[in-house]
Amino acid sequence: MSNRSFFREHRKLIAGLGLALVLASLAAGAALLYRYRTGPDSVFSSLRTALAEGDKAALASLMDFRSLSADIVQAVFTVYPQSAAQEKQKTDMQDEAQRLALKALTDGKDAKSETAQPRKLFEAAPFVPADVFAQLAAGMTLEKAADGAQILSRFTHHKLQTDFPVQLRLERRQGEWKVTRLLNAQELVKLYKDSMAALLAADEVTLAEKNEKIMSRMRAHFHEPQCLASAQQMGSKHEVMLVIKVTANNKETTTLHSVNLLCELRASNGAPVYSRQVEAVQRVFGGGAFSNTWTMVLDADSGDAVKLLQAGPLSCTVEPKVMSVGVGEILYPRKD
Repeated sequence: MSNRSFFREHRKLIAGLGLALVLASLAAGAALLYRYRTGPDSVFSSLRTALAEGDKAALASLMDFRSLSADIVQAVFTVYPQSAAQEKQKTDMQDEAQRLALKALTDGKDAKSETAQPRKLFEAAPFVPADVFAQLAAGMTLEKAADGAQILSRFTHHKLQTDFPVQLRLERRQGEWKVTRLLNAQELVKLYKDSMAALLAADEVTLAEKNEKIMSRMRAHFHEPQCLASAQQMGSKHEVMLVIKVTANNKETTTLHSVNLLCELRASNGAPVYSRQVEAVQRVFGGGAFSNTWTMVLDADSGDAVKLLQAGPLSCTVEPKVMSVGVGEILYPRKD
């Protein structure tokens, strides 16, 4: 039998089989489409788009912000122990966490690069960067499980120089899939705390280095200071006169205009007995010498006067605290 005869004789059977295959394919496709639209894949895709676009309305239907904020607040209370009074503020903190999340969605659209906004020393970094939602959207992956699914992502906190992993729980509630939990909330808060502590420790080092440079300049303007001090009772017996004389050399090329000094006086046995901050407005050109004397009158019955008179021969040390040098430049050790 020829092929043409075979197809002519069995054309109805072949047409039926073809139709069955088409219907089976359509049914399978429809089942897959239904499963996609009612499963976590569709929510995952919608969530990624909503995060990338900062779509608050879409995110409100896809994420249980109340539950997520509760996870964050509980983690904060665990990592940063709170007082009993503060424990009562959990609800308020949850509301604030939701408000900040929505604000971040708005701000994130126009967020500038964090690297273009230098952080000040000892300034606390925000818990998350301004572009956190865009970063999360870019790095999202879906992991399915029998009882739900997980969404994994991460974001880089440039100011903390740390990568933060994120694990979100995706589950079906009343027929709808939603992000319901931040599974590693405590890990994230702990990572923030440790990163912030490391950053502050680095700030301490940076500040110490800056202050050492400032002090080196101040010591050059006020090189090898010498301090002499004496105290004696005046003829009236009701007053004590304290005299402090300080000399130093300006080893810098720029001019010293004024100086604020801390003088520490000690007794003959080395015990501290008196300290005084003094100031002098005196122009000392580069290579010149500084010399100034301060005379102070104290009540003879005051505790300071009594200690000074009983101290025996006084020794004195002096340290510059603030200087005006050059063209209006003020030097002093910074605290932050």
